[in-house]
Amino acid sequence: MTFRMVPLLIFVFALPIFAGCDQHPSMTPAETALHLLSMHGLLGKTPGERSKAAKETLASEAELNDMFVDLNKYDKFTRELFTGIVIGAIARHQSKLLESKKKKTAIVTAGQAAIYFVLVDNTWKISLEKTIPDELKAKAKIEKARYEAAKAAGEAAVATGQSGV
Repeated sequence: MTFRMVPLLIFVFALPIFAGCDQHPSMTPAETALHLLSMHGLLGKTPGERSKAAKETLASEAELNDMFVDLNKYDKFTRELFTGIVIGAIARHQSKLLESKKKKTAIVTAGQAAIYFVLVDNTWKISLEKTIPDELKAKAKIEKARYEAAKAAGEAAVATGQSGV
């Protein structure tokens, strides 16, 4: 082997390595948002137009975890509330989503809502922490406390045989 072939061999063996470093995500942030709608039977529909069967079919936790960067940070009540807010905003404005990207972050604007995305392992994922405004987070805490108090009162009434049903 001559020394002239060494650079050629380095190039041939290094090309696949460098080519793999510049892979693009399979979906854009806007496509990811629309995929979230598809998972909930809302693609091309408003929440009110969704069939009863679609309303009763829930996306799996694994599927949702793949869509959000921080879903497990929240308890079940808050998680469902926040994902509902995001899905509702996207569903109402799905035909006119606006996308802007900067390196590993993106914003998809759906009406007045800004849905924040982060690029993780070559996949765009929604960040609830950045998407849900602090005002809504505070209201969610109040609603969760109200829900838990009502649930506890209902369970106590059933346990003592005093349910009003």
